[in-house]
Formats: sequence, C-alpha cells, structure tokens
Amino acid sequence: MAFLELSHLCKDFGSTVAVQEFQLEVDQGDFVSLLGPSGCGKTTVLRMVAGFEKPTSGQIVVGGRDITSLPPNRRNMGMVFQNYALFPHMTAVENVSYGLRVAGQPKKEIEVRVKEMLELVQLSHLASRYPYQLSGGQQQRVALARALAIRPALLLLDEPLSALDAKVRAEVREEIRRIQTRLGITTIFVTHDQEEAMSISDRVVVMSQGHIEQVGAPAEIYNYPMTEFTARFVGHLNLMHVDVISLPKGLVKIGATQVHASQSLESANGHQIRLAIRPEELIPGHVEGHNNLFGKISAITYLGPIVRLQLEVEGAQISMDMFNERKLQIPSVGTEYEVSFHPDACWLL
Repeated sequence: MAFLELSHLCKDFGSTVAVQEFQLEVDQGDFVSLLGPSGCGKTTVLRMVAGFEKPTSGQIVVGGRDITSLPPNRRNMGMVFQNYALFPHMTAVENVSYGLRVAGQPKKEIEVRVKEMLELVQLSHLASRYPYQLSGGQQQRVALARALAIRPALLLLDEPLSALDAKVRAEVREEIRRIQTRLGITTIFVTHDQEEAMSISDRVVVMSQGHIEQVGAPAEIYNYPMTEFTARFVGHLNLMHVDVISLPKGLVKIGATQVHASQSLESANGHQIRLAIRPEELIPGHVEGHNNLFGKISAITYLGPIVRLQLEVEGAQISMDMFNERKLQIPSVGTEYEVSFHPDACWLL
C-alpha cells in the first residue's frame, strides 16, 4: 500500500473546475513534483492534501488513515510557502521553534530540536537574526527548518523557490533534495519550472487544466512523453506538419523529403499528423542512414552552455541545439545548412 493515496480528487470553485479525477499514489520517502502552468490545479491539490481546501469529492489517505475531513492542525504535515511566511518579529530560532511551542513540547526538547534543524539547513550562525536581516535563500531555509521541526509525516512545498534569483534558486533546491534524502521524508513539491522538477524529483506529475497528463520518472517524462502537452511543456520541442506515406511504417514527407520515424502510428484517426523531435537530437551535416533535411539559418541564440540555431525548413521553423565551446564554428544567419537525425530520435503525433 502507498503511503499517500489521492483517490478521485475533485475540486470545484462555483462553476469553475479546478481539479478533476486526480489520482496519485506516493510511496514512503518519495520526492514527487506536481508540474504544470499557472492555473492547472497543482497548488489546489497541495492545499487539499494540507487541509486548507476541502475536496468537492474524493479521498485523501495517509499511512492507511483517511484524513479527508481532518483540519490542517491534525494532519501532521509541514508546509513551506512561496513567500516564506516567517513571523517578522521573531528570530530564526523563534520561528523554527514556533510549532513545537504551540504543541507544548518541553523547553529542553525544543532547544535540542531547533539546534538540530538549524544545523541541518546550515544556519546555526544566524540563529539570532530576524527575517529582514536574512537573504531570500536564508529565509526559505528557516521556513524549511520550521516545517521539519515538528517531525511531519509529509513535507509540502508550494513553489518555494519562485521568489529567489536563479543562482540562489539552484542552490536551495539542491539543499532541499539533500535534506529530504537524508531524512527520508515523503515530499510533494509544486512548481511550474520544469528544470526544478526534473532535477530533484523521483517522479514528476505533469498537470494541465485540472487533470494529470502523465506521471513518471524525469527521464521517462522527457524522453517518452505520452501526450502533446507533456512533450511541449517539458523541454523544447520541434513540431513539423508532414504528409503521410505510410503511418504503420512511420514514413512521412516534409515537403519533398521523405522522413522515417521509428515510433510510428497505426492511423491518423482524422487528425493532422506532425513529426516531433527535440533540438538536441539534430546533428549538423549529412549522415548516411539518418533522416537529412536542408534549411536556412534564420536566427542564433546563445544560452550559455548551449547555442540554439533556428532553421527554416520547408516553410517550418525548427531549432537545433549544440554544446557551446570556444572552438565551435557557428555559421552566420542566412547560411544554407543541412541537419540530420536518427529515426529513433523522432516520433509522430
């Protein structure tokens, strides 16, 4: 039996359906991310688990116990919010100890636990500082320590990194994963940032318009998307309209060029067929046995370690990613260019 079971969860706000038929099982100690665009229902799911929202229908079970109707203070969950939610008039020590004091823990036990938590988030040297004296990353670590101090059965993280700058965000997410792994605490992490979800999760739940599009390990979600939404939302994707030669054989045409996709379709079912391929799967130049396309470079974008070339191919715009290096020879805009890709690298939608 899974540690956390969400069965047929639905949530309506008047005539608006925020979450529909949401079903998920999470094992003890797993780190699961709810990933999707704003308004897809991911935070509503988290708030129902926390008890801040009551489901319209469905069931929430933790450790074999139905908690669907329990108030938040009886669910034994720690929550970290996007805006930190620290008490401004309390020091880091006082913020971390707050939940323990409310629970009536003995003073000596509180002191030991708070010291342990501040050491865990590497903030012992800032214990006496107030929130305004801490950076955003430090405040979020205090909030994490406070959530963990009460020894929760579940850790719930609601876009905790979105208010931080890019460098600090990367550091804090690694810290969260380190702490979660060390403690072995079951964690639900809400984010709209695919890089965050992919880099620290055991499993990713891709959501759209209140329902689940796909659940899987990060590599599975990225390399084998089951829906067009997942393919588009997770990573960059090239989509090219094609003419069908033989769907069961994976043969199509882009303009006058025949293309073979090893992942084929049985039928079109009345839908328009498109060829999908990731930018990093395209290779410069002609390769025998691969699909080869001619195009013209229309734009070049530098993305740090990646250089993205935009090409116009048979009236369509596609992107190709190359690893940046000092000796990389980059063609200029307007240059005729040939790219290739293996049949295994593309699939039909």
